[in-house]
Amino acid sequence: MIPEQRNAFNSIVSTRKTEGFFKQLIVGHLFNSDTKFREIFRVNKGQFYFILSLVKKDLTKEPIMRVPEPISADEKLALTLRYLATGESFRSLSFAFRISYSYISVIVKETLTALKQMLMPLFLPNPTTIDYKVKANEFYTKWNFPNCILAIDGKHVRIRCPNNSGSLYFNYKDYFSIVLLAMVDANYKFIAIDVGSFGREGDSGIFLKSNMGQQILNCTLKFPEDCALPNSNSVVPHVVLGDQAFRLHKYILRLFSQKSARRDSGKTIFNYRLSRARRVTENAFGLLSQIFRVFYQPININPKQPIPDNNMLPLEHERGFLSSEGLSVREIFKDYFVNEGGVPWQT
Repeated sequence: MIPEQRNAFNSIVSTRKTEGFFKQLIVGHLFNSDTKFREIFRVNKGQFYFILSLVKKDLTKEPIMRVPEPISADEKLALTLRYLATGESFRSLSFAFRISYSYISVIVKETLTALKQMLMPLFLPNPTTIDYKVKANEFYTKWNFPNCILAIDGKHVRIRCPNNSGSLYFNYKDYFSIVLLAMVDANYKFIAIDVGSFGREGDSGIFLKSNMGQQILNCTLKFPEDCALPNSNSVVPHVVLGDQAFRLHKYILRLFSQKSARRDSGKTIFNYRLSRARRVTENAFGLLSQIFRVFYQPININPKQPIPDNNMLPLEHERGFLSSEGLSVREIFKDYFVNEGGVPWQT
């Protein structure tokens, strides 16, 4: 930045307390309007102050000689929520909030770290403590899929290419990303997530190495006991619904291939019923992006994860699941949907 530009920007930053976005618009107007406040931050005032009470201690800085009046915790939270709500660039936010864009990057990272530490235990409890019988009842009531506790899917979150990362983050859709793997219940609520895998990895491989994958495969997720399907004598385990990216397993159902489904109406019906129930994941990701529009564009923050020194990494062999059990479970569900579990609108 040349001296003239630096001086001009410093004069803008110096007016933060009197002309900045937080002082003029938020404090001056939005705190008096619940509707507009939510439109700006995607949370209402009650939620804002609840979140602030959790992170205020971590975000508050003591005055020092160089910074006699540090930026307040509520302004840091407002800035971060605005960034999440819009995905606006740090340079653009710097002109609105009258804070240098380099320090905005520090504020956002600091605030997101505090939010993660305080909010995740509240809204993403330990999956092993959840009553999955309740989740199964919700899937059956709302989506006509019995003995289903959750649905699973992965999404590529677009990012700017991190420095010195090679092709690790470059995915098959021809952009750079990290992967958000999530399990969702019948009400579009995220129950467990795994964030940060490289974009070039597939959902199945990420699932295998994730905590949620290990909990399912090692049966530590405390699945409800196997039970008969409604109005049937067929006993099956409770399952998680996935798409074609996930391997068939005793506890994971996936679609029949399109080729085989064309020749078998029962398989077509099964695919329809599974896809209908599994779309809770698509809806959950859609709602997340609609509220926090930072997910609609590349996120320009370097992910914190170790980057291997050698980009030529061997592909780890994915050990086979108990596919014979998975095949049997899927066949039982297929026959059930064709017979006892059939509904008028599936044909």
